[in-house]
Amino acid sequence: IASGDSLQVQTSDTHFLQRYILALLYFSTNGESWTDGFNWLNGTHECEWHIENVLRLGVRECSTERFVTNIGLQANNLTGMLPSEIGLLEHLKIVTRG
Repeated sequence: IASGDSLQVQTSDTHFLQRYILALLYFSTNGESWTDGFNWLNGTHECEWHIENVLRLGVRECSTERFVTNIGLQANNLTGMLPSEIGLLEHLKIVTRG
């Protein structure tokens, strides 16, 4: 993610770890087979990885400092396990999957 990411987040950036862990989430839950990819892993900030609908799926909320606080991935064909590293996202309060 340090060199292949089109956003080119520097490893010293406080959001690098967040972006890395969200990439782990994508790959560990077979993100390529998700029903909707929510623009995940594209060249935008992680807070933009969502779709606007009734549920606002993907990254639902971020703090004013742009740390992810709420992720909604329900009804999206996830398989696999959530990575243990998700616990390192200290601002994350809610993860909905199912």
